[in-house]
Order: sequence, then structure tokens, then C-alpha cells
Amino acid sequence: NIDSFAMTVTGSFSLWGLQLQPKSLTFEYSTQDDQFIMYGGLTGSVPNGDSDSQLALSFGLKANPGVIVNTTSGVAEQVDIGVSGVIDMFGFKLTSPSNNPVMFQYRAADDLYELSGEVSAPQLWNTTVIMGSASQPGVKIEVGKWSIDDLIVGFGNITIGSFGVRSLSASYTQYSALTATGDLTIGSRTM
Repeated sequence: NIDSFAMTVTGSFSLWGLQLQPKSLTFEYSTQDDQFIMYGGLTGSVPNGDSDSQLALSFGLKANPGVIVNTTSGVAEQVDIGVSGVIDMFGFKLTSPSNNPVMFQYRAADDLYELSGEVSAPQLWNTTVIMGSASQPGVKIEVGKWSIDDLIVGFGNITIGSFGVRSLSASYTQYSALTATGDLTIGSRTM
């Protein structure tokens, strides 16, 4: 009988045109816990003409794995995935910094989904969306109910006809059920 096994992927490989490099990417199975877990990381690049899309995916650590699946039911009990880097598709770029990557977290026991991190689109009026951080996720869905706890949306260098705006930023932070702040900042630009 096999009680458990662990496998760590170490070599780089190509899959559907992606060049992938595992970073301590580990898969473990335990019959005692009835669990399959995955943790570690993966970097990838997609050749795209003059530039490459470079992404880093994080699947947590062994103590807090990025994926836990109950092997008896086949149900995902936990998902914790972070994405940072640059995606360049047809000249349109999306970027997410490694110090606040876009994170998706799911906990089945709490019926909780959380989204956090930062993403920018430089070609779209320098748009930046910050959905809190991993320690205070900005967007939550708990037992089917949405909440926004920390969200900032900003734009820069907007020109529409002869009208120009240097920066536009809106933010909302929920501190508790009774305390929240909001802010709208507009920086004008002379034409």
C-alpha cells in the first residue's frame, strides 16, 4: 500500500508554446489526510514577437499550500494562487508587481473567495487597480455575498478632445462594519 508520496518538478519544459520553469513545485498525496496538495512556484514566458510575456505563479508553501483537494470527494478545499509579471497580447500589456501580485484565494469550509493585489494596463490611460493585499484582500465573496474592503482605481494622462486630466483616482476602504472611507482625487492638466 502507498500511504503517501511527494514529487517535486525541477526541470524546465515547454507546454503549448509556453516555456515553463518550476520553482520547488511540489505535489504530495496522503491517504491518511485524504488530501492531494500542491505548493511552490512556476515561472513562464510566452514568445510574442518583439517582447515576451513573463509570468510568475505562486502556489503557497508546504505549511499553507496553494491547492488542497480532498481525494475522497474530489472537491477543492483550498486554492491560494498568486500571479505577477507582464502579459503582452497584441501590444496590450497587463502588469502585476511581485510585491503585490494578483492573488485568488478560496476556502471551501468558509465558502469564501478573496481577490487581492495590483494590476496595471499602461496603454489604457495608465489604469491601475489595487484590490488590497494578501493580508487585507480588497474583494470578498463570503457565503454568496460580495463585499469590497479595500479598492483603489486610478487613471493617468487622460485626453479626450481638448480636455485633459493628469490623474484620476478613486479609493474605498472598509475598516469595520461601521467604519469606511472613500476618496476621489482629480489632478488637472493644462493643455
